[in-house]
Amino acid sequence: MTNKHLSIALVSSASALLLSACSGGGGSTPSVGGSAFSQSFQSHQSSVTRTMPWSLASRMGLRPGAREPMVGGHNSSPGFMSEEAKKSTSNLYVSDLGEGAVEIYNGAHPTSPTGSITSGISEPLGNCTDSSGNLYVTNIGNSTVTIYAKGKTTPKTTLSSGLEGPIGCAVGKDGTLYVSEYESDAVVEYAKGKSTPARTLAIPGGAEGVALDSKNNLYVSYNGNSGGQVEEFKPKASTGKVLGIALEFAGDLKLNKANDILVEDQDQQAVEFYKPGASSPYGSISVTGFDTYKLALNSTEKDAYLAVVTDEVPYYQAKPSGTLAGTVTSGLEETSGVSLTPAPPN
Repeated sequence: MTNKHLSIALVSSASALLLSACSGGGGSTPSVGGSAFSQSFQSHQSSVTRTMPWSLASRMGLRPGAREPMVGGHNSSPGFMSEEAKKSTSNLYVSDLGEGAVEIYNGAHPTSPTGSITSGISEPLGNCTDSSGNLYVTNIGNSTVTIYAKGKTTPKTTLSSGLEGPIGCAVGKDGTLYVSEYESDAVVEYAKGKSTPARTLAIPGGAEGVALDSKNNLYVSYNGNSGGQVEEFKPKASTGKVLGIALEFAGDLKLNKANDILVEDQDQQAVEFYKPGASSPYGSISVTGFDTYKLALNSTEKDAYLAVVTDEVPYYQAKPSGTLAGTVTSGLEETSGVSLTPAPPN
């Protein structure tokens, strides 16, 4: 499929002025109330439209035939956080590929955005958090991982060494950062506080999701010649064990406190549940109508949040046959990553 050209839509003068006023230009972080924030988002969303090139969808690890349309704009400001977001002990972070931003919501009541991060962001995909509340964002647009301290909208660190096309991330208990790369069939590993990789793990297919269990074993979902699989790496091991989990087209994965594996099957539009050591699921969540791309559990493991490459984040009861618990829609265009603070205990 050939790449499609960007299609630019005109912005009304009133909307442009409103967006400029609310964003505060390129160098400051404004104090914005709820209503003004909503208005700035409305004008921002209407500013630019484009269609995702299939080459980008392929690099992202989207299943063949995944939806392509994407609406988005560009904001050169660093973004901003409301006082609520800065002080909150629970935030939901949503990477928005269409907006070129990470949108922030109250994790306990995710309705309207309470902040937005744009500084350092370039076609953001996966994001993850650590036990200190730091946020990590994988940017496929410039092959970086940007790291944001809790309550900040500009990166304290930008990682680029060893990266070719990062799409997902996870942080271990020891602070080690693991970054999945779909196009290069690899997981790049950074020791805590380091900007160059400690090593790169070769994966027998396009690496989708990365996650850790309670013993710091690393799990990687990937798509190879025989379809979707999951591989386990013991701590510090350079070779892994393929677990025999067969998926049509793997998406993201997470582990719960019981060390059950929750893994997305994009073709089946489902989240499947596997007991430790099992190769057959004991249940699943059906999310028909969406591309199950990225996955996050809240700290209580009550809900599973999904980035589904459309203008919403549905969240389901995090159990087999779990039903839809709610949907985040305000301020979103093309959701491509999701995480929460506090991070689950694993």
